[in-house]
Amino acid sequence: MSQIALRDSYSLSVTSNEATVVEIVEDLDSMKLSGKKPPSFSDMPLAVLHNILDHVKPIDRLIVRKVSRRFRDTVDDHDPGFKAMVVLTGAREDVILKFDDLCVFYCRNGAGCSIKFNKHGALREKKIKNGSYLKLASADLKMIINNPKLRLESFELDFVKIPYTADQKANMEVVQMLLKSPKKLDVEKLKIVGFHQEQIPMVLQYFERDHIQELNFGGAVCLGHPGRYAELKQLSHIQIQSMKKVAEQDAAHILELLKRSATIKSINITSCFGQDFSEAVKILQPNFARRPSGGTDFSINGKEFHVEFNVQNIKIEKKVR
Repeated sequence: MSQIALRDSYSLSVTSNEATVVEIVEDLDSMKLSGKKPPSFSDMPLAVLHNILDHVKPIDRLIVRKVSRRFRDTVDDHDPGFKAMVVLTGAREDVILKFDDLCVFYCRNGAGCSIKFNKHGALREKKIKNGSYLKLASADLKMIINNPKLRLESFELDFVKIPYTADQKANMEVVQMLLKSPKKLDVEKLKIVGFHQEQIPMVLQYFERDHIQELNFGGAVCLGHPGRYAELKQLSHIQIQSMKKVAEQDAAHILELLKRSATIKSINITSCFGQDFSEAVKILQPNFARRPSGGTDFSINGKEFHVEFNVQNIKIEKKVR
């Protein structure tokens, strides 16, 4: 629309609503004469404010939150709207936060840092002198995590860019800075990539343990603490993409987990390398005759399971009676 058309449209709009405008002005003038305070956003009923937030995109609610203390409290009392989150970080001194379809990049930039994000199809960047990319990413993430009504369908913590030979203690310090919060994350599906199995229990402490239904591991078979996983009362499915071969010890951990857990329904392991799973299957079913692929049944504490495998994958499923 041209500027002239926009001006004419505006003029017609004002003319057609002239009576309403005059009435509003007179009401405001009468308030001034009577000493009454004119209405403002602060006087807006809470139900109306909640209704407005229902039509505001989740990422834009973070902007609304900064308007005033009342708006902040209202936003924090509202479902933030995010259903999926991803936290990626690595050796390049950067952090990427993904909230549904929004992606925000935090990275070191000389003595300071830069924040980049894509909004409405345009890449925007903000440079901060003497700022810490980790502290900024942590502050933004915790602002969302601490919302008491946040309920996520999925959360991914991805350190895959950090080599396994890197300083694992330093990695955990980064995780602590990003995730340590008064409120634990409430999530149904949790994916953890790039950690040693000894670190997984330390990562799980930042999540509501009774709400996790599905665990997804990337990088290694991280089942070295069967008792810890058996404590996850809703855990029913485990997915693993392993960069290492599945050893007999891993099969022993799986067996122990199936003994202890009352909720596990399936464990699916995909190996990036072709391997012979028959030795692992023999740990589950001692009477199994070794062969490169196939399946067999086995039972543990009265529970019936079926295992199916080939050179790339082994899948264990609880049988339904």
